[in-house]
Amino acid sequence: MFTLRTQRESFVSDRADKIRRTLRSAKGNRDMKHLTCIAIAGLVSGASAQTEVLYTTNGDGATLTMYQGGSGTQTTTHVRGYPITVHDTVWIGDYNGAQPNALEYDLVGNPMGGSVPYDAVLAVDATSDGEFAYELGNAFNSTATVYRLAPNLDSSNREPIFDLAGDNRFVGITYDHANGTLWISAASSIYEYNLAGNLLSSFPHNEGDGHALAYESSTQTLWTARASTLWQYDRSGNLLKTIDTGFSAGNNWGAEFPTPDGGDCPADLDGDDDTDADDFFAYLDAFANGNLAVCDIDNDGDCDADDFFGYLDLFAQGC
Repeated sequence: MFTLRTQRESFVSDRADKIRRTLRSAKGNRDMKHLTCIAIAGLVSGASAQTEVLYTTNGDGATLTMYQGGSGTQTTTHVRGYPITVHDTVWIGDYNGAQPNALEYDLVGNPMGGSVPYDAVLAVDATSDGEFAYELGNAFNSTATVYRLAPNLDSSNREPIFDLAGDNRFVGITYDHANGTLWISAASSIYEYNLAGNLLSSFPHNEGDGHALAYESSTQTLWTARASTLWQYDRSGNLLKTIDTGFSAGNNWGAEFPTPDGGDCPADLDGDDDTDADDFFAYLDAFANGNLAVCDIDNDGDCDADDFFGYLDLFAQGC
């Protein structure tokens, strides 16, 4: 689907062994090893910060947009289809009751015919931890409610878990698979809550409105989306990247990256149960940018050549 994936696979296939030999040649000089790692990571990481496909929904336009590498593709869904969860397939619910069921699509946006009951609660964004989905009801207002329901958005056993107030235009919600928390976007800030509804952290943004919000597991970063623009933040609130895709997705209020499968495979950074070019590039990008949550393999508080070698060894072992 996306040519960037093919380019990455080719790079890893052709260059991974060469990178390892280059690094090994500097083995006797720790400083040279570290500089070599930084150079390699810097050369390839800039265009690969986003390693997973970002799905956004524009219910007003009845479209699903898939972003990868700064470009997008778009398919037709259903009117008012906004809340979204993504795993092996894509489930999209409804904003205001125009469609009484959540509908299922494949990962390139084709309808699969699956449907489950969905009672609308004025939510435009949703997320999943794999076991449950979470959605933000009463969107665009100064008060909102976080609901828990089935991961395919079946609302038969939906339950409210906590309420929100204190900001304007609550819109986006996403699940942090590393911390086990929920991030929620509003007009002025992005907030982190535990599942009991306790506020853990927050940071301001300058986007002027609430936005769709998605968590990318492979980079452990937060992405917001609006129209043709994507913003990437680390969890401390540092703006890492702004991307003008030149591809307008209109009122794209829902956003989500695929929910990772998990499992005991430390080199599998995107949670898809294998080690491939996406994981390799995600680590290179984390190393180049000093993202300790991903690149500090030996947990000594920095990202250095030992970590780079450690990840290469894990990558070679596979899952």
